[in-house]
Amino acid sequence: MARYAGQVLRFELVSGRVLRLGSAPDNDLYVPFPGISRRHAQIERTERGALIRDLGSKNLLVVDGAAVTSAELPLNATIRVGRATLSLEEARTSDLQIALEVAETAASLLSEETGTEHDSSTGGPAAALQLVRNYEGMSHRAFLRTLSVRLNEAREVLSAQTMAIGTWAEDGKIAIRSIAGSLPDEEVLKRIVPGRRRRQTTRRQSANVVESVHGRRWCMAIFGPDQCPAQWQLDFIEYLACKSFGPESEPAAAGASTEARLPVPDSMVIGSSARMRAAMDQLRATAESDLDVLLTGETGTGKELFARLVHTAGRNAAGPFVAINCAAIPSELLEAELFGVHGRVATGVDPRPGRFAQAERGSLFLDEIGELPDRLQAKLLRVLQEREILPLGAVNPRPIHLRVIAASNRNLLQLSRDGAFRPDLYYRLSTLRFDLPALRDRREDIPGLTLAFANEAAARHHKNVRGISRSALAALIDYDWPGNIRELRNQVQRAMLICEPNGLLDASHFELNPPPNSPPRAPDAVVAQSPPPQPLAPLQLQVELLERGAISQALAQCNGNRSAAARLLGITRNGLALKVRRLGLS
Repeated sequence: MARYAGQVLRFELVSGRVLRLGSAPDNDLYVPFPGISRRHAQIERTERGALIRDLGSKNLLVVDGAAVTSAELPLNATIRVGRATLSLEEARTSDLQIALEVAETAASLLSEETGTEHDSSTGGPAAALQLVRNYEGMSHRAFLRTLSVRLNEAREVLSAQTMAIGTWAEDGKIAIRSIAGSLPDEEVLKRIVPGRRRRQTTRRQSANVVESVHGRRWCMAIFGPDQCPAQWQLDFIEYLACKSFGPESEPAAAGASTEARLPVPDSMVIGSSARMRAAMDQLRATAESDLDVLLTGETGTGKELFARLVHTAGRNAAGPFVAINCAAIPSELLEAELFGVHGRVATGVDPRPGRFAQAERGSLFLDEIGELPDRLQAKLLRVLQEREILPLGAVNPRPIHLRVIAASNRNLLQLSRDGAFRPDLYYRLSTLRFDLPALRDRREDIPGLTLAFANEAAARHHKNVRGISRSALAALIDYDWPGNIRELRNQVQRAMLICEPNGLLDASHFELNPPPNSPPRAPDAVVAQSPPPQPLAPLQLQVELLERGAISQALAQCNGNRSAAARLLGITRNGLALKVRRLGLS
């Protein structure tokens, strides 16, 4: 572990390998800290710790204030290299293994404009050929920018369980660059070996696996045990690998592009879980309809993005998409905001069009429709039935031609039964209804979503990280996500900000707190001895008391050894240090 001015870089030492450390990017241990030469030292794992030797650097190595050319680095000891300190600490392997690799070129990829997003409507060789024709109109960089969408399309066309693309590093580590479907077993990944360009099909762990290897890059498709891939499926996997790995690998053009059926909005990652596939199948079946739509689901499930997908897939895709949050505008102003003002109905009030008029020939998205006042519910019902609006101050109504897409995170059916929402309006809106699942009900989509958000954050903050560790990904998949996709995106954004440059996102970079209605989880090996909280004490205080008791007991049991205490608590040493500072423990 290398530290400098609050920045921390973690590396894994492998027995039998000599690793070079320096400030040049081509080193095994890339440490761009002040005072470190381009090729400063080499490190080798030993039985007692590590042996570090200077490589003719300017500042040598410093042990106890003295400059040396070589030194032993025992466990938990430190040595000074330039203006940084090196320490050897025990860590779980999953904290250092990369599960998802963040693209280094994310910033440049996100800056390039692409054409229409595509999504296949059916499987089979005809749909695969249509995708090939669609992809021919996309540049390699544009294809990479939307790789998660492309893999979802391919997985559906192939009827595969998983589609993944990744790399094979020199140290034997395998990293996934993009994935659709569930995460492959580690044993399946370990069998991937680099080599010349080849394609092979094997049967592993009750599944058929197809691999297309191009040097150190690979594309994998996993089918069910009863699925024997046909030749067209093998050819399509090879084409997808060539398209993903760059212009030098791309096959010849396969004809002109054809128009796709479901254009996916920018920044939307659909996912490949059964719940999302069912919603997409329903949308395809009703894409050409002009019926009004009701979207339901918990907060943060992506209802507005799905509303944009409904808009771009419908007849009014060429028209405007206008959105309004019914809960964000005072009820006294909401009527004028929706229906507009015809004339000077009052002093200082100028005529202006409402949101219905602005969305003419397009779609109007009414978010949080459950917060609409009862008086406006009645007026909205008439608008939906008669397809005409009456602006404030107007005498004659004016016809409208648009699609209304309403959304709510509340149970409108229950509200209608309780008298808080008009039943006739509910049944009028729910003619075409989509229920968006919570993230905890589609956990297989978490790897793909996490990788997409990490690439987006890396581009936004102009920051390169090596990837996401297996321990972090396991924690993300295990978490219940009360804030759903919005919470996941914010967590990844925060983790990217606090992660050191060229570092690895591990579990300590995420704050996965239990929701307010569930008790905090205590470590299996530790029984908290803190005094019971008062009945009316705030939840945060109760959590801190439990954390204090657990951490204090672990440190006392391990005689103050933080590494051992962290293992006992089931967290990383860095995570323990952060908690100790936050709680003010000595």
